[in-house]
Amino acid sequence: PDVPKAIIAKTDASGQFRLDGLATGPFALRVEAPGFAPTGVSDVPAGAAVNVRMKPGTSVVGRVLDLTTQKPIASATVTGLERDAARFGRDAAHTAKTGEDGTFVLIDCAPGIVVVEAIAPAKARARLDRVVAKPAAPGEARDPDANTLYLQPGGRIAGRVLGPEGKP
Repeated sequence: PDVPKAIIAKTDASGQFRLDGLATGPFALRVEAPGFAPTGVSDVPAGAAVNVRMKPGTSVVGRVLDLTTQKPIASATVTGLERDAARFGRDAAHTAKTGEDGTFVLIDCAPGIVVVEAIAPAKARARLDRVVAKPAAPGEARDPDANTLYLQPGGRIAGRVLGPEGKP
């Protein structure tokens, strides 16, 4: 079956938005804005008027290390996807690059469970399935070692594809 394509709308200065040309619903909406946690609204019928109240986002911090050397991996790509956002696919993922010390910060996450993945050139992807995103308590420092991803050397698959007569 065809996977529905995301339709993107921007709000005007008063926060109003409009999505036109929709098929029959219901629909799932995901609202994003810098500094805020993504907010989802489910089972919205076509023609509905919705009001969405945004809440402050929180951050997820961590570190990416080489499994073999235990040294930080700089410039690794890290993505985070809240469980509730999985239906929106990779477009809903938070993305960051690691610093020279291997640390990363994923900003504007919704509180709850986040799946965090990291990948770097010549390394296999690593994943943490149950990272908890929650606001920091006043005066609490975030510990990047709490969410450490270890990347190991990546493998390779090579081959040749032939047609039924044994020719490329």
